[in-house]
Amino acid sequence: MFDFLIDTADTQYIENKWQQLDGIISGKNVSGITTNPNAFFKTNDFTVQQWRSKSLQLCSLIRQIRGDTDGTLHVQFPNSNLTEELFVKWIQTVESFTNGDAKLAIKIPPFKKALEIATKHKGIYDLNVTGISDAGTAIFALSHDIKYASIIPGRMEEVGIDAKSHVSYAVNSNKGSKKIITGSMRTLEGFKWCVEYGTLPTIGTRVLDLIDTTNAADLLEWKASATEVTNFMPLTTETNHSLSIQFFEQMDSMGLKAYECL
Repeated sequence: MFDFLIDTADTQYIENKWQQLDGIISGKNVSGITTNPNAFFKTNDFTVQQWRSKSLQLCSLIRQIRGDTDGTLHVQFPNSNLTEELFVKWIQTVESFTNGDAKLAIKIPPFKKALEIATKHKGIYDLNVTGISDAGTAIFALSHDIKYASIIPGRMEEVGIDAKSHVSYAVNSNKGSKKIITGSMRTLEGFKWCVEYGTLPTIGTRVLDLIDTTNAADLLEWKASATEVTNFMPLTTETNHSLSIQFFEQMDSMGLKAYECL
């Protein structure tokens, strides 16, 4: 079966859902849990201290689900205004977000300055470049010392962007061992094509709510398959750029208190 990330910071929700799926889906296929300021906001975790407390719980859950310490918790820098001074402080801060139950990956925006700062100061952590809404930005991010590039096809499709063409083009780039993460999917059909396109998909509560004991076994049959790639990169328009900007405006507002803590 394919690997995937659980996309929520709601520990009780994850525990309840895994009680349903355990025994049908292997915990080894749970690559980890991904969060962002919006996910923490939804669980009433606003400050860095609250993020730390919740992250420790999430790391413990990852170990419980997987049965090992090889899973990863993805935690986002709380603001798209990533400065060198604050990022260095952030790297020092997140050291206490895990007690060894899981590894950490740091999520950052895809902006050139942010990539330069983060790759320079990332230390032992893998980087996950998030909020990407076009293939060109994904490939640019993958040209840096990162491990993950996260595309948001669910949001892209909502505004009429051909997400499949952008994801396919990025997946088929010369990315080596680096991975394309796909998130924000709204339907099982959307989740399925993200698997078929060979990405590392995230499953948020909207899709997890659609998975239960009656259909979970069907997921075991899903697998990656070859996708068609156009001769030229898919067209990127102002709609793509606006979508990423709106994504980070939302994250910045939700992560404001954590950002102020820095």
